[in-house]
Amino acid sequence: MAKSPSKTIGGSEELREHFAELEEESPAEDPPSVATLSAEEQIADLRRQVIDLQERLAAIREQTEGVYLPPPRTDVHPWLRIVITAATTFALARLLQHLRLGTAGAAIVPMLTNRLEGRFR
Repeated sequence: MAKSPSKTIGGSEELREHFAELEEESPAEDPPSVATLSAEEQIADLRRQVIDLQERLAAIREQTEGVYLPPPRTDVHPWLRIVITAATTFALARLLQHLRLGTAGAAIVPMLTNRLEGRFR
């Protein structure tokens, strides 16, 4: 495994030189500018991109063909679920206060609320 430049090269100036050498060895090639392409070439390039995207979409559809996704759940009244949860929590807390279960009872309230909330979903 090759050592990283920061470990083998002493100073920041040497590091800059090293990066300059790497850039000279393999300069990044910029794609042709849109301005240099003619309208026909731009259209042909866009058509190639559309075909590529269609092929990728077809491959994704093939991979997910047998996967079942349930329909998205739309809550008509999301606030109603919040009110039910708050009311249930309040009622259970009052019940447990009346029974005087102490700390153990206080720990049970969130668990019971989550269990009951699961039934309303």
